[in-house]
Amino acid sequence: MEIKPEPINNKLYDKWTINHILFSFFFGWFIGPIATFIVTLVYEPIEIFWLQKIFSKFGITFGNEGLINSLSDIVFNTVSLIAGYYILSHFLGISPWFLM
Repeated sequence: MEIKPEPINNKLYDKWTINHILFSFFFGWFIGPIATFIVTLVYEPIEIFWLQKIFSKFGITFGNEGLINSLSDIVFNTVSLIAGYYILSHFLGISPWFLM
């Protein structure tokens, strides 16, 4: 049985957008906005150039993204990590970095 490759995802948002938003929202507060930005920025090329090749060997479509989708993921991550950091810090009154 031959596995047909799916077309490259060039959508501004997709089913994974909510995961990017929630991850960045909470991690922006938990590990800080700068560290979260670095992690999410580095993850995008890893997802496309490394993880996609590994998963495709098992017939799993993952990281099949074009430039538009990757850039929109970074924008969603950045906006949600800033929002999460400031909203949760204000709502809870403290950042977890001050607890240590």
